[in-house]
Amino acid sequence: KEGDHREKFAAAAYDAIENERPFDVELKIISGEGDERWIRAAGQPEYNEDGECTRFYGISQNVTARRQAEEDLQLREQRFKSLVQDGADMIAILDADANYTYVSPTSDSILGIPPDDFIGTNAFDHIHEDDREEIAELLENLDSNERIDIPPYRFVDAEGNWRWLETTLTDMTQYPAVGGLVANSRDVTTQILQQQNNLDSLKEKETLLAEIHHRVKNN
Repeated sequence: KEGDHREKFAAAAYDAIENERPFDVELKIISGEGDERWIRAAGQPEYNEDGECTRFYGISQNVTARRQAEEDLQLREQRFKSLVQDGADMIAILDADANYTYVSPTSDSILGIPPDDFIGTNAFDHIHEDDREEIAELLENLDSNERIDIPPYRFVDAEGNWRWLETTLTDMTQYPAVGGLVANSRDVTTQILQQQNNLDSLKEKETLLAEIHHRVKNN
């Protein structure tokens, strides 16, 4: 194929001639049917008594299926990275033991923790001890390709404060582009604190009403 592939083959061939060594390259060709195919071309030069290269001999192998699979995988990985980097939620990939293997850049804005600081650490080390048992039970019951919703739990931020997170967990260990558990987490601290304030306010009103009822009844 004209362009980079033809230039790549030419460079490999001339290098083999000049340095008297074999070449092994993968590139696209135009087949007799007019379509593009990936081949692996391996060969080495042969010289005459005067030291002149007279021919190449070697093999060509059709590797189109493998290269297409690799390109599809790379495209899926690029789409996945684009999705997690542009989203507002914190996306993380964990292994079977809940160790972080990937965390999206949004961890910095949500928790004040750079994504690289999570790599190699265990998720439970960041979760409040009172919430760990419930989450551990959910993880134990997670089947392949299944998705579960983890109710709000406390997660420590960079300043040591507890933030409330809500997480959707999906088992994608069977997908080579992911190879782990995908955790999609969002910060719901504001909502939780508002709910707590509403409950506290409601309790105060109930106490006040009970006191008023008691006094009216006694009077």
